[in-house]
Amino acid sequence: RKAFAALEAARKTVATALGATRPTEIIFTSGATEADDTAIIGLALGAQEALRLKGALPQTPHVIVSAIEHDAVLAPAHKLETLGFRVTRLGVDAHGFVEVRALEEALCDDTVLVSVQAANSEVGSIQPIAQLAALTHAHGALFHTDAVQALGKAPVNVNAWDVDAASFSAHKLGG
Repeated sequence: RKAFAALEAARKTVATALGATRPTEIIFTSGATEADDTAIIGLALGAQEALRLKGALPQTPHVIVSAIEHDAVLAPAHKLETLGFRVTRLGVDAHGFVEVRALEEALCDDTVLVSVQAANSEVGSIQPIAQLAALTHAHGALFHTDAVQALGKAPVNVNAWDVDAASFSAHKLGG
């Protein structure tokens, strides 16, 4: 009971710090790779099933990831390809930014999920997550961000970003 109480207290603290609406939105995993894998595959398969139940399942569900994602995102995207999803790896501009126009052009009626890393540790780009998520939602798809590199270095508020899922890792904050 003490361990459960400690876990629930931690969940509330993390939810408040990240701007989550409810503590139940926080799911603890072993680390960032598991968080990305769970979010990306879970959201894509869940969206596919929701469309199937509505009788609106596309021939080939579509997922978009940026081309400069961490392997923790690229690996589940590849796994989705083996499950019959079409994956677009969206290029970035010369400064490492996903262009809103390029995402808009890549989105289609079959798109079920977009995943863009909030901050890239190799090129230093901090993506306009709220803008990309809004565009994605306007097309009826879900949005995930790997925010591991952003945590502690840039403002992070999952509610303001309006993302469907975000991945973090405690090791970036000494956890």
